[in-house]
Amino acid sequence: MWKNKLFWMELTFIFAIVFILISYKLPQGKVMYKKTGRYVIGTYDYGLFISQASNDYFYNVSPLDFYIKNGYSISDKKNYLLAQNNNYNKTNSLPKIEQLYYSIASYFSLTQPFALFDSLNENVKLTSSTKDDVVRFTLISPNKNLSDKNIFMTMSFNENDLIIDNNGYMYTKINEYEKAGLKNLYDIEIRDINDISQTILSIDRSAEFIVIINKNMPGLIKISNTDNAYKLGNIDKEKMLISIAVQNSEQPFFEINFQERLQ
Repeated sequence: MWKNKLFWMELTFIFAIVFILISYKLPQGKVMYKKTGRYVIGTYDYGLFISQASNDYFYNVSPLDFYIKNGYSISDKKNYLLAQNNNYNKTNSLPKIEQLYYSIASYFSLTQPFALFDSLNENVKLTSSTKDDVVRFTLISPNKNLSDKNIFMTMSFNENDLIIDNNGYMYTKINEYEKAGLKNLYDIEIRDINDISQTILSIDRSAEFIVIINKNMPGLIKISNTDNAYKLGNIDKEKMLISIAVQNSEQPFFEINFQERLQ
């Protein structure tokens, strides 16, 4: 009697699992989704994104925007690291059972969100790792020698974001009301850069870091210069991308830091 009951309980459990696997729908374009503090990091069709769980503002890191510096002028035509046509994050086209596994594993921190690109001769993986309020993005390629290339990794920003460095230089448009608000909030004197009208702005070489402030999100995102891993490059206001010159290595990376206040 008990054995029969146990058999039907097990059978019911198996059918329930099968039903869940068949009916489960992953969020569109978000196979992996991990919370870190008040922010979340996840996959989308062209790489990885960062946002707040209850917010519509995203900061994207996509290998399709990464480029190789082949000249001295910041306005030189970009030599993109990957082919631009018909190339997208293969993580989002894995078999459904694998997508489900990675979705659950990333939620419980068994794995970190990553993006894959493997069209033609390209095989590139963009990984993420988190520690406290720091997120590291690392570029890995088993069949591309990245150590001999001057690679710029990028992160997007939003149209109404304010980008400022520790010297007070503002790289995006700001009105007098916002200037006064920043001065009161962070006790910093805002300074305009000379070529603010240019589409691409070089980040001041003496800057130790830049911060991104979104008026609709609490806190800020900070990207610091490092001695030997990566350096702040430039800001493309048209494409809304921040470029970071990463060290010539087999696995180049850069980090962002979430902070409550400007420090």
